[in-house]
Amino acid sequence: MLRVARDRPRRDGIVRGGGAHDAGRRIVRWPLDESTGLLRAGADGVVHAVEAFDSPVWGMQGATSYSNSFVITGVCPEYAGNIGDGIDYPSCPHRGLGGESTTVWTKAPKNTENLSYWPATGELWLISEQLRERVTVHIPFPQ
Repeated sequence: MLRVARDRPRRDGIVRGGGAHDAGRRIVRWPLDESTGLLRAGADGVVHAVEAFDSPVWGMQGATSYSNSFVITGVCPEYAGNIGDGIDYPSCPHRGLGGESTTVWTKAPKNTENLSYWPATGELWLISEQLRERVTVHIPFPQ
């Protein structure tokens, strides 16, 4: 499943984090053309990623950034060895800076994904995809 979040203000672009059962999946930042809202192609007509990071988060469900601060959701570390057994485990948002290690920030509802930073309020918005238990939450973005 493709997960995309808008990245501001450091670089106007989008951040894509792919779902994964293990750690080491990529978080990629792509450039946007502010005038069109579309991906910005290079001189060769191809859109090139401007940055990429390996995610240390197991079962990554989503990622977003504001400046150089990231929030990545995935399964909580104590359940990492159980991914794929058919049970939905609690999610843990992790926070960190690009190029540095992340730490578990807090616990969240099961299958939390679809992260977004809302600049007008300084909040992180997230949605869980848990069947019959869908939750939308907004909390202060970690600095």
